[in-house]
Amino acid sequence: MTTESSARCVKRWGPVVLLLAVSLLAPGCMGAWQKKADKGVHTPEAVRKSPEVWDTSQLEPDHTALARDLVGKGFYDVALVQLKTAVEKGASGVETFNLAGVCTRETGESAQSLAYFKRALALEPDNASVNNNIAILYTLMDKTKDARRHFSRAVALDPARGDYFNNFGYFLMAHGDNTGAEALFRQALALAPSNETAVNNLAICLGRQDKDSQALTLLMDHQPAEQAFYNMGCIYREGNDPVRARAMFELSRKNAPDQKIKSQKVFDRQVMNPNAPADSAPAEGMAGDVAHTIYTKKYLPGMKADNALKSKD
Repeated sequence: MTTESSARCVKRWGPVVLLLAVSLLAPGCMGAWQKKADKGVHTPEAVRKSPEVWDTSQLEPDHTALARDLVGKGFYDVALVQLKTAVEKGASGVETFNLAGVCTRETGESAQSLAYFKRALALEPDNASVNNNIAILYTLMDKTKDARRHFSRAVALDPARGDYFNNFGYFLMAHGDNTGAEALFRQALALAPSNETAVNNLAICLGRQDKDSQALTLLMDHQPAEQAFYNMGCIYREGNDPVRARAMFELSRKNAPDQKIKSQKVFDRQVMNPNAPADSAPAEGMAGDVAHTIYTKKYLPGMKADNALKSKD
């Protein structure tokens, strides 16, 4: 499943494909890990003395700090360059190796990522952030036993971090333990009531347990009506209930705020095919009928010819 589709639909009912994307880009986001809020070790910044005129050593850039900012923006490749430079210059702290582990994990270098995380754990075995990050890596490597152990360790070490509970819940849901996952998602929301990632995950989890009314109430309490109905429609669709899915999508369309006709057409297309681009402007700005071709050749074949969902061109 691609990052593009993860921005517009919920998880399938079958085996869960673990996602790397966490940003909530549009209504209908999939359940996801929560990683951006926790990329490194939360320690106070070192207090630096004002350097003497002839001493320029303290004017050198803090490569780990630069990497931390880059990781927060999703620039993993560039951040890794900074971290490698930091190590070459003698950096040996747990945050440097933890961040390096995150960067290599996100760029698909699993073996190197594991090596970095192990170095971080050797320095500080009881670091909650490292335990959470290595647990995600072990999950991606299908090392379920190791992943469960480190997720458990992370929430035990820092029981005030809602995203750790969300990640552990996501792991359990991916492995069929919806009851255990529900409890963890609820704990995540108790710690951070506005955590939309946990809201979406809990709604998916409730839907999997046929607690439809609870799922819809949860979504309506935390999201605009059009987004809540859309997400609920996705839950029904992935649960092989197309009739109720279409009803929810129609409610979503009717509750959408006033917008230009063009934007509404895009929304209708996305209801039928979540892979349809949200913004077709770049194509429409090209010569000829490029935009029309994109939709008719690439997206329309995947759309069902359902009268209730047809776009009104």
